[in-house]
Amino acid sequence: MEERKWLFSFAAAVSVVFLICAGEVESAGVFGWSRHWNRPERFDAVSGGRFKQPGRGKVTFDEEEKALRFEFDFEGDGDFWAYPRIFLGESEDLSNADYITFEMRVDDSSEAAGIECAHVMLGFDNKFYQIAVPGREYRHYVVDLNNGCRNKKEVRNIAIGMNPRSRKLIYWVKDIRVLGKNVPDSELDVSEVVSVGVPGTVFTRSDKLEFLLDYLPAGTRIDWKLLDWRGKELDSGQWPDFGRKPLLLEPLPDGYYRLSLLSDSVKFTGEKSFLVVPDPVDRPDNPDAFFCWDTAQSELGRENPENTRHPWNGWAEASEISRRCGVRIIRDRFCWPVCEEKPGRYNFDGYKENVEALNSRGIKISNLFYGCPEWAREKNGILPSDLLSLSFCGSGGKVL
Repeated sequence: MEERKWLFSFAAAVSVVFLICAGEVESAGVFGWSRHWNRPERFDAVSGGRFKQPGRGKVTFDEEEKALRFEFDFEGDGDFWAYPRIFLGESEDLSNADYITFEMRVDDSSEAAGIECAHVMLGFDNKFYQIAVPGREYRHYVVDLNNGCRNKKEVRNIAIGMNPRSRKLIYWVKDIRVLGKNVPDSELDVSEVVSVGVPGTVFTRSDKLEFLLDYLPAGTRIDWKLLDWRGKELDSGQWPDFGRKPLLLEPLPDGYYRLSLLSDSVKFTGEKSFLVVPDPVDRPDNPDAFFCWDTAQSELGRENPENTRHPWNGWAEASEISRRCGVRIIRDRFCWPVCEEKPGRYNFDGYKENVEALNSRGIKISNLFYGCPEWAREKNGILPSDLLSLSFCGSGGKVL
């Protein structure tokens, strides 16, 4: 764990104490890609004690707090540390960034036990920003990237954490943003900046029609329009509190809708589409329905770090969208070379979790498999040379 020694090289770290004019920060623009940092899947939650005992913490999204929740349990004695890291994607670049801002707090027991120190770390080059120790109430933090960071372009990971004095640490971080005084003028995709709390933007009649606006400059007036599927305007208004508060729409009939935005200072493109459907608990069930969706979700729903909108696996979300839309059976597929790389040795990692996500929602599966492993075909062949090898299909069903 030589690479972890930097966590304790605080003598080499640069402790930065700085005061920044609040107006200067508020006037800075927000890099839209930084909103994706407020997801638990973006963090590598490494922790440990005495750096010889590395471990991993747990990162989840706390719906009540509307914040990322970090929980660590340490073993043994020593200098405990927890510094979860965000690894930057290809399109995430700090070259033109000036500040990183966020809010953070610890739970009551962690505050009572005490925190040795807290830091924001840029990369693995011993560039530390020492920050004030958090308490049980949220505290707003501003990290000035122009103060001591030698080459912002080379920073490819960022850590936000602390050194607790106890074996248990729980803390929350929310509203992480990367700001710049010279954010390039660009168009904002409405589908990117408007978020909702329902999977696939599929609302049921019992859901509250609530929309959140992510990371726009303060003081920007934004007007909205509600359109039906034909483009007819149904309603319009001004987004509450310049985008800082949620937009709540009145209940709507079942149907397909679009939300568009307009502003004098921001150029918006595209729309946020959403559905309103009957609540599944009130919908009559038809076991003989002949409708089936080809979701291919066991393959296409797998975790993909390059997908900045949805880097985590989407099995539960895809299954819930199907349930909300009244689909009782989906078509899926298994990759035979992956599931049975060698004869009789089955591996259903991921496939099984996907099946469980569907089964728990009462959704049946019409399954097929594709591909052929090398061991089941001749050298230059495509199809299996021995049809008995197709027993994979039956064995797969038994395993699941």
